[in-house]
Parts: sequence; C-alpha cells; structure tokens
Amino acid sequence: MRLRLAEDEWVIVKTRAHRRVLNRPAVVFVLLAGLTAFALGVLTRDDLPKAVLETVPLLQVVVPIVAAVLLLAWCVVPLVRWRRTVVFLTNRRIVVRRGVAAKNQWELPLAFVRTLKTSQKLLERGSGSGALVLDTSNGAVRLPHLPRVERVRDLVVTAIERLPRPMGFDGVEIGTEERLDGIGHG
Repeated sequence: MRLRLAEDEWVIVKTRAHRRVLNRPAVVFVLLAGLTAFALGVLTRDDLPKAVLETVPLLQVVVPIVAAVLLLAWCVVPLVRWRRTVVFLTNRRIVVRRGVAAKNQWELPLAFVRTLKTSQKLLERGSGSGALVLDTSNGAVRLPHLPRVERVRDLVVTAIERLPRPMGFDGVEIGTEERLDGIGHG
C-alpha cells in the first residue's frame, strides 16, 4: 500500500496492529479444527441412535460446510482485516488505510493534535503494544493495538514539534488598533 505524499512530506513509520490480535483467531482455528474432526469421527460410529444413523450422510456434508463458514468468519476475515489495515505516520499527518476490495482512508493532520496519551492493558504490557489516544478539538481518536506504542508516541511528539509554525505574534507590536468613535475619529 503506497501512500501519496506531498512534496515536502515523508513517512516516518508504517505499521499495523500488533500481531497479538491474531491470537484469538489462531485459538479459534485450532478449536474449530478439533471439534470438526471430533464430530466427523463420532459420525462414523455404529452405535449411534437410529435417527442419527439415517442422517449421517447429510451430517457428513453439513458439518464441514458449517466449519468452513465459521473458519472464514472467525479466522480468515480477522487475518485479512489485520493484513490490510496499515497506519502511516508522516511528518505532517497520521493516515489509517483499511480495506481489501474497497479502500477506506482516514487522515488526521498532526497540527490538529492537542494532547497524546497511551494506554496499555495488562496483557499488552508484555508485548509493548497498546493504544495511542490523540485528543483533537473534535474529540479523541484512538488507534488500538499499536506495537511499541511508547516509541510511536515519541515519534508523533517529535513530528509535531518539527511542524512548521505559522507566522504569528512573536511579542513585537506589528500595529496598534486605534479606538474609533462612532464617526471614525480616534
């Protein structure tokens, strides 16, 4: 996934959610495979009730189909979603891209960020992952499961500090406003 950059813009970090978010789909995959094999093994037994024995050929087709649908929904979709979601930090903005067929892109200029926070749950601390919370004037934006979240926060702070500052009041009187009465006299 290439990101279109402005002339004076460059990518500081390109990352995706920490791989620990794939732990649940991996466990579900193992359990689903085991349960499907067990169910198909039970269906080969001869001591099943007569009503079940009559439906064994149908069940031997239905059980793998149901397992495949559950595998797709609970394992493959989260894997593809993880793989196709990328977070970019440039020297000007944060960009989150999602999607396989249709792509969604979300951008936040760094100039809009007021405060930064990190949050780590107990299990995230061991892997160094966590959530980066960016407070803006429109509310908080949360980027969950970022690897090395403290390092990403430091890079965001550095990028914000290096943003070009607009010309503003620097303590020198540029001009004074005269108080005028209703008819334009000072």
